[in-house]
Amino acid sequence: MSGNLVLIESSSAIVVETHKKAISRIRFSPCSSMIATCSSDRTIKIYHIDEEWRCIATLMGHLLGISDISWSSDSSLLASASDDTTVRIWQINSASDKADSLVLKGHSAIVLGLHLDLLMRAFAFGMPGMVVFFSDVLGECIRMISAHSDPVTSLCFAPDGTQILASCSYDGLARLWDCSTGDCLRTFIDDRNPAW
Repeated sequence: MSGNLVLIESSSAIVVETHKKAISRIRFSPCSSMIATCSSDRTIKIYHIDEEWRCIATLMGHLLGISDISWSSDSSLLASASDDTTVRIWQINSASDKADSLVLKGHSAIVLGLHLDLLMRAFAFGMPGMVVFFSDVLGECIRMISAHSDPVTSLCFAPDGTQILASCSYDGLARLWDCSTGDCLRTFIDDRNPAW
């Protein structure tokens, strides 16, 4: 797999050279003016969406490949999860190719997925070891929940700003959580297929 981003319009295709290794995740910014990509090459690239698709920032700091990224609702922050067992919160300034980051450490497993909530009050990330972490954006751990029997593959906060989080896992379960209490509100089961 190449590290190129292929943009296909109705009459033509544009190949944007991006990463040295395969792209692991791509996310539109909520403001719709930027796209972020991350890769196993340990970098995040941010592109301004225009005719030129110019790279406005290359973010470096993770020691191993990056598995997931998530934008804040105002497009000013980008969270990244890495195989180096860290989560970074990057402050994005579209006028600069540099970005400062807050590094969150202290967990011992690879972080597979993450999501920032609508109001940037909290973020969650999933990892093998059946644990979902709820932390505020200042890096203080609020709650750890043993959520699944297999690795968590994806997380998403409710878009209405409530502290409800959905998690899914290779165990075939998708669950809804109340972040304020840590209670499981609902479990969706598919015994034949892992939840993505």
